Amino acid sequence: MKKVFSVFMSLILMLFMFSPCFGVFAAPLQEERESKELNSFINGITQLVREYDADKEFTVPDNDETAQIQTFSAENTTDETTDNDTSEYTLQDFQTARLIVRANGNFDDCNALEHISGFEDFHILQYESPEQAMSAYTDLQAEKNITNVAPDEVAAPLQGEKVETLTASEISEKDYLCGRSVDRTQSKRLQEYLAQSDIPMKQVVVGVIDTGVDYNHEFLKDRIVRTNFNSSSDGTPDDEMDNEYECHGTAVSSVIADNSPKNISIAVYRVLNDDESTTTSQICAGYLRAIKDSVDIINVSLGHNDESGMAEACIMQAYSCNIPIFTAIGNVPYIDISTLPACIEECIIVSATDENNTTVSWNTLSKYTDISAPGEDIPVAVIHNGYEVWSGTSFSAPCAAALGAILKSINPKITVDEIEARLKETSIDVEKNNFYESAQGNALDNYHSLLDGVGMIQFCNALGLEKLTAPVLNLEAKVYVGEQTCTITCDDKNATVLYTTDGTYPDFENANVYTQPFQVTKRTRIRAVAYYQDGGYYSDEAEATPRIQYTDSDENFVIDNNGIITKYNGSISDLNVPETIKGIGVTGFAKDAFNTVIGLTLPKTVTEIPESAFIKNTTLEFIYAEGVLNIGNFAFYQSDIRYCDFPKAANIGRSAFELTPKLYYTNFPSAEYIGRTAFMNSGLI
Repeated sequence: MKKVFSVFMSLILMLFMFSPCFGVFAAPLQEERESKELNSFINGITQLVREYDADKEFTVPDNDETAQIQTFSAENTTDETTDNDTSEYTLQDFQTARLIVRANGNFDDCNALEHISGFEDFHILQYESPEQAMSAYTDLQAEKNITNVAPDEVAAPLQGEKVETLTASEISEKDYLCGRSVDRTQSKRLQEYLAQSDIPMKQVVVGVIDTGVDYNHEFLKDRIVRTNFNSSSDGTPDDEMDNEYECHGTAVSSVIADNSPKNISIAVYRVLNDDESTTTSQICAGYLRAIKDSVDIINVSLGHNDESGMAEACIMQAYSCNIPIFTAIGNVPYIDISTLPACIEECIIVSATDENNTTVSWNTLSKYTDISAPGEDIPVAVIHNGYEVWSGTSFSAPCAAALGAILKSINPKITVDEIEARLKETSIDVEKNNFYESAQGNALDNYHSLLDGVGMIQFCNALGLEKLTAPVLNLEAKVYVGEQTCTITCDDKNATVLYTTDGTYPDFENANVYTQPFQVTKRTRIRAVAYYQDGGYYSDEAEATPRIQYTDSDENFVIDNNGIITKYNGSISDLNVPETIKGIGVTGFAKDAFNTVIGLTLPKTVTEIPESAFIKNTTLEFIYAEGVLNIGNFAFYQSDIRYCDFPKAANIGRSAFELTPKLYYTNFPSAEYIGRTAFMNSGLI
């Protein structure tokens, strides 16, 4: 009887196991097993880095991102390739002695010292030396179950640089680290609105993949969620404290804190070594830990390459978990060299603007860029309660990430794609820089265009807060001759219009209340906003930068019988040259004729900028010449020229704008020939 009962119970158990209900119990077990495997994979990476990389000296790629070549400087190695067929790789690419393998089944790991797995179909193999890793790379190509194999690459991925150090007194009196940024993006207004409203907001965590964070910093008090994650070979294990030398992660975190309310917390995952280097596997470990921790947003102000596909798989894993990744597009003004993660469309990719609401000349140009945010001269927090000013798309991305976090805090079910669409649809246009495209003379006005994203983020607009119609200025961003009258009109007669003439954002503390037209006597950046002071409604800002120029009396010009101006002796700094002087038609000018002017407009009758005309000139910033067809060799060489507009220029001479670091705008729509090194080491390239 007992035997029959046992058989009966076995049948019941088998039926239970294979019934649909068994999935209820199997699913959690499967998830638990996968979670343990992923933990093992992440911990395996951090242990490999600690054990095998700590005593190595890696040579990192050039930070200009154009070299794309890594060199290996470890002891007892050379840069020469071996007899093995490693295609595009040389020994220098194997300096970690580590491979990342993708396989759809079992394979021979070629006597790897360590073999870790647990994330999708990726395996990381550690070898004794770069030579052994290089040899294994070749052998693994023949393994039938392997779909891809690549070295664990070394990268120098940071996307920002220090500009200056700030004193404590320069920070202590400010409510925000970067006042113009929180004004320009509406961040300040939205934070104030949320503080006064009853809108329910969920606690949200922004994960930051970076150098670490000074979690003791006064500015980040009560904002940091400790991760105890460190995949670098330096610092204390299980401690994400920022390193003493870079502080990039602390700076990035402070931008998020500056642009978001206190219910937005920041969790930082250290993935960089003290020398600013890292590897693909270190970065991926940071991604995977952040995803496993279920952060709501990820910010990655880094850029790196990866032939293994593992970094992209991590990024897509975040996307599938509805975790938006905000990333910096990069700081090198070349086209189509975007690195990971900025070349992945599923990320939200951010370029930088300057204090003048203009796209900076050093944005990497990419079709993937979605939006822009302030990124030049941004005050940030650094280690040991310090503060500095930094520039880079590194600081544009966290500004946008803060807005993404607020959206997710108010609407936890919002998707990655919905956040991206909302930011794009509610952005405002920014002024575009021109960019010289190629040595064949293919120069295009406003070349940045969508390569810098659709516009700059606007926090209040993104949440759909009610707003007024923007005021309208009668003056435009163009050259006017003589003093001008500025009028500002607003459709809503009950609104108060505030304006400034110094480029600052107009608010009730620093702006003028518009009551009547005012005079503009020089180049002036006018910004205006309409407000309901009591109701809190506002408008988008209106702005214009008219350049006011003046003509001068004939006696202040020296002109020869051929119409060549040889000297200007007047005192007007923004000069508009007439077509006729002393009864002689102006046809040109000599070198150094206008050495004292800041802005210059030439008459249509001038068809050439002479050779070396403004060479090493430190005064001239602006020039407009509608009639100029030819720009001579070395015309602006090593000068401080910033803005050039030559709508009919067909020929641009050799080294014409070489060594002009301040040059940020040029217009040559008719260019047919551009000489050698015409724009070398200019602000454009």
